Amino acid sequence: GYIKSTHHLSGVEMFKTGHIPSHKGKVTTTDPIKTGANIAMIKAHLANDVRGLALWTLATHSMLRSGDLVNLQWEDLHEGENGGCEIRLHEQKTGKIRVIALPRSVCEVLFAWRAICDHSYIYSGQRGPLTTATWGRMVKDWCNAAGFEGNFSGHTARKTGVRVRYDE
Repeated sequence: GYIKSTHHLSGVEMFKTGHIPSHKGKVTTTDPIKTGANIAMIKAHLANDVRGLALWTLATHSMLRSGDLVNLQWEDLHEGENGGCEIRLHEQKTGKIRVIALPRSVCEVLFAWRAICDHSYIYSGQRGPLTTATWGRMVKDWCNAAGFEGNFSGHTARKTGVRVRYDE
């Protein structure tokens, strides 16, 4: 597709030899939540927010990309074994079919959200499905409210899940 430039070059000029993109040399990173204690702080902050707790918990346990998270629908959630559940989806970026088994603790918070959610999308709000930008703002707000310093976005949840699994 066509990528809109943030500066005033025509599409052809952008691809000429020697062109230096405006982001060249800049590094953008997203920070994970690195400790179990800090993850517990986020969950404590979300204790009275059924939706927020369910979305954060699912995001950190599934380690899905933001685009895949916001496209999840309740029909993608299936009962699993031992009180657990699983998510079945077709990943946008890789095109792969993925089945993600979730433990009972994650399923319990998801089912609590399901009981009061009247949308077909798991990641939804008053006006329908969330966008990746809205999801990112939510994560950033939660991290800031917990007093964390860093660069946080929707990708923080994915990186947090990976970090926790790596440290176990």
